[in-house]
Amino acid sequence: MKTVLRTLLVVTLLAVNIFLMGASGCTGDDNLAVEATEDALREAGVEDYRQDGDPKEITTKDSESHQMIAKMRFLEYGMSPNLEDYRSVYLVEMKDDNGNNITAVCYNENGEVLSLLPKSATGQE
Repeated sequence: MKTVLRTLLVVTLLAVNIFLMGASGCTGDDNLAVEATEDALREAGVEDYRQDGDPKEITTKDSESHQMIAKMRFLEYGMSPNLEDYRSVYLVEMKDDNGNNITAVCYNENGEVLSLLPKSATGQE
């Protein structure tokens, strides 16, 4: 009987934990997009940028200007500009202390969220 109660308690706590993680967005692509952008900035040697606002998911139903930012970034990297080719696409705004902005385009590829920075910001022009 004690084993059943312990098992029930563990399963209940696990279910509550998973629910809270999902409710807080810890597992969402939007948070993974921010992390991927921070990693990409670090790898490019670009420092002192922080998230500026919430990531914006981009679909074919969004404004043409947001779609165009994503499409141009995909083309810049030789990728398909068709937003429907990706499970999700996000714009992530990053800002430094001087007010300079970088807009990263993040996408989900095979379950991994990757970030594309402007080549001009990384010295790859």
